[in-house]
Amino acid sequence: AITTTRGPMYTIYNKVLRTSSKSARFITTLHAINSGIIKLSKLTAASTVYRGVAGGVLPLEFWTPNEHGVMGGVELGFMSTTTEREAVI
Repeated sequence: AITTTRGPMYTIYNKVLRTSSKSARFITTLHAINSGIIKLSKLTAASTVYRGVAGGVLPLEFWTPNEHGVMGGVELGFMSTTTEREAVI
């Protein structure tokens, strides 16, 4: 199921994940993909990754720690990244 995050279904799965609809579309497939990602993450060393951002500027809130000292963002859908900084500049 993890390979289904590539190809034509990628857009559909992300749309389901990023909308506020309580639709149960693809729920089993999305849980299987999530489970696979969690299992693979245990085999992967943490590293810095990069992603291109439209306009190249993130909002100030992204860089400012909140009341819990946390900063950054959360992506509700699947996200492609790279370890190659030059690829997103």
